[in-house]
Amino acid sequence: WVMEDGKVKSIDLLALELGFGLPRSRSGWPAPAKDSSILEQLAELSAPFGTKLEISGNRAKVILP
Repeated sequence: WVMEDGKVKSIDLLALELGFGLPRSRSGWPAPAKDSSILEQLAELSAPFGTKLEISGNRAKVILP
């Protein structure tokens, strides 16, 4: 994260999947997401609050107002 004047200005995120639908032995183990759909959905939900996400692959930088 990046702080400015004692306030958080940005946060770096990595999208993870928990393997739902995989065999029980592999389900529930966090792994990097293969696409950005999780982050795109998060960006949509965050927009009304003035929060912006800069998405690149399965990573995003959250820019706070």
